[in-house]
Amino acid sequence: MSKPIRRAMIIKAAKPLFARKGFHNTTIEDIYKACEIAQGTLYLHFKNKHEIFRALVIDLLDRIQALIKPVYTEKPGITGHERNEFLEFIKEKNLRILEAVNQDRDLFRILLLEAPGLNSEIDQILARMNGIMFKQIESELFMAQRFGMIRRIDTNIGANMVLGTMLMVILTCLIESDPPDLEELAEKVTDVQFFGIQKRPV
Repeated sequence: MSKPIRRAMIIKAAKPLFARKGFHNTTIEDIYKACEIAQGTLYLHFKNKHEIFRALVIDLLDRIQALIKPVYTEKPGITGHERNEFLEFIKEKNLRILEAVNQDRDLFRILLLEAPGLNSEIDQILARMNGIMFKQIESELFMAQRFGMIRRIDTNIGANMVLGTMLMVILTCLIESDPPDLEELAEKVTDVQFFGIQKRPV
């Protein structure tokens, strides 16, 4: 078996273990036994379980990054129809992210609750993930201001608030309870992102 295939097999076997038992309770022995390989074979590919978990987190980062599409236009304003298209674009992005989380609920639980502080490298990857989400949200708020959809705000502060809201939604609505209607949830998140607790203008 080639090295890349063997590495992928180890990562695939480790993922449900981390998801079920948590990072701290999963051992190297658990992983190599799940792979049905010798301990020495595993160590040819990974030094420790931190490296395996790091590979999982990087894969997750790549998937999140692939879900995000840039939003930009030179137009200073938009029609009512274009406004609805813009909101639908953002809702679809939010829905894709919520669906990705729902497919990997246990892994995201570990990511949010256990991964921070494991080591500096994992923290850097998590910071990159947050940075990607933050920049996307900030650009969306900036465009909404250009379109006259929302009042002038500090987009940096606004993006931090929206990102914090989304993380809490992910934690409470997807990870700690039964998954709700994801499309409806994506619409509510989008409304909060642009209109706060006010009613969306018609």
